[in-house]
Amino acid sequence: MCFSTQDQAEIERFLRAHLHHPVQMHTYARQKSLRDHFVSCDTHSEPVRRFAADIARLSPLLHVAHNRVRGLEDIPGEAAIKWLPAIRIIGEIDHHIRYYGLPMGYEVTAFLRALALTSGAPLTIHAHTQAAVKAIATP
Repeated sequence: MCFSTQDQAEIERFLRAHLHHPVQMHTYARQKSLRDHFVSCDTHSEPVRRFAADIARLSPLLHVAHNRVRGLEDIPGEAAIKWLPAIRIIGEIDHHIRYYGLPMGYEVTAFLRALALTSGAPLTIHAHTQAAVKAIATP
């Protein structure tokens, strides 16, 4: 597990409170090849794969699929992956949420929030922000 015991407990509490529907995480990792035999993920992709797997272990509503590819040309167009390694987050529909590389620091919080929103959690916007948005007359 790439998280401390305390962080893991906090993440589990967050996911239990905010996940409403199943969410899929698809990781895309570049494989190292040895004469056309894929042997492992490259050094940048493996931590991303482990991160997604560790998060998925914390909730029965999270599912992860690992995709090992030679390059971007091996990824279906609907995945809309532009760089490797990547994590694609999909709920009931694909909102085109992609993370490239390993989320670190505050990005982990944003990643967890993306999982919650994709799962159907309500978007929480402060009242003063909502009022400011409603006051916009033209785009």
